[in-house]
Amino acid sequence: MILEEYILLEKPANEYNRHWDKNTNLWSYDHREKLGLSSKDNNLVVHHKDGNHKNNNKKNLKAVSRAEHARLEKPALKYKTCKICGGKHYAKHLCAKHYWLLITKPKLKAKIKF
Repeated sequence: MILEEYILLEKPANEYNRHWDKNTNLWSYDHREKLGLSSKDNNLVVHHKDGNHKNNNKKNLKAVSRAEHARLEKPALKYKTCKICGGKHYAKHLCAKHYWLLITKPKLKAKIKF
């Protein structure tokens, strides 16, 4: 199997429709192409108004800054409590105390199951 065929068969890195652009040797995302955005427009992201990332109808797409996109999306917090003590979630399934212990004491990492 040649490299080009392998790349085209590769499982997508995310849920967006994309295709291999032979001119740039990069993946090209359909929703960015619909709005005329290139890889050089990396300060802009595409917001899908209806939340369906497969719906690339131009009326459903809006080019926005990363900050604006974060305000529009408002992702739900997946983890609300620490896996060790049940305290308020800070990062990586842990409260602030256990998160900083994890960073400063690498041996603790092996004891925590994520």
